[in-house]
Amino acid sequence: SHNTPSLWAGTNGGCVFAYILYLPPVERRADEPVTAQPAKEIQLMHRAPVVGIVVLDGHGAPLPEPLEMAHDLARSPDMHGSHHVLVISEEQFKVFTLPKVSSKMKLKVTAVDGSRVRRVGVAWFGSSKTEDYGESGLVFLTNQGDVHVLSLPHVKMQVRYPCIRREDVSGIASCVFTKQGQGKHSSLSTYCLIRNSAEMLFLFLIYIYTQYILCVKTCHILLKNVGCRRAYYYCVIVDSLWECIRAALVTDSYR
Repeated sequence: SHNTPSLWAGTNGGCVFAYILYLPPVERRADEPVTAQPAKEIQLMHRAPVVGIVVLDGHGAPLPEPLEMAHDLARSPDMHGSHHVLVISEEQFKVFTLPKVSSKMKLKVTAVDGSRVRRVGVAWFGSSKTEDYGESGLVFLTNQGDVHVLSLPHVKMQVRYPCIRREDVSGIASCVFTKQGQGKHSSLSTYCLIRNSAEMLFLFLIYIYTQYILCVKTCHILLKNVGCRRAYYYCVIVDSLWECIRAALVTDSYR
């Protein structure tokens, strides 16, 4: 099979255009332009806006970025097996074979629970037991504020986490995903980082513990200088923080 550089573009009307790129040799790129020739066109029947396009190699893994390959920052893709293209719209995920561009499988989102895809990204999930194994997954955020992870290339739902309030439109619109499985979003005047559960628990414990120490010190100062009423309120806060720490530790012990 013959592989050639290509450019994929999706529209708000549910249409996908594929172009074949001609890249002149390095020594002639200063004189010869890069040209693009139309190759394929895909029209989604539901005509929902296209929010992402991912090309999968022969093993079903997303193709790495050319710059990553040039600096040995990514694994070499399988260029011998049949490739696929995953088209992500606001309402569903659909896999097409290449180069014939025939429909292979799809996963509906809006028809199932009414949510719509807002942000999407490809992430690498390494094994917690061995460093030599990992899997690529597709991470996407819906307009309900839920983060989902799909397996590749079979496009099957794996996990779902409620991360952002559905009323927080700016937080959902600003969310971006990294290739390490992290998500970042801004919410009003705050800046939030979504990590995996172990990292979130660790950061949560540090925050709660510092607040606990601060409230304990405040209680001692109030009991010395002010009186019992304000100290009582801080004691209630201390008890609540301590219960949060205990609950988090118990949750972590069952992992």
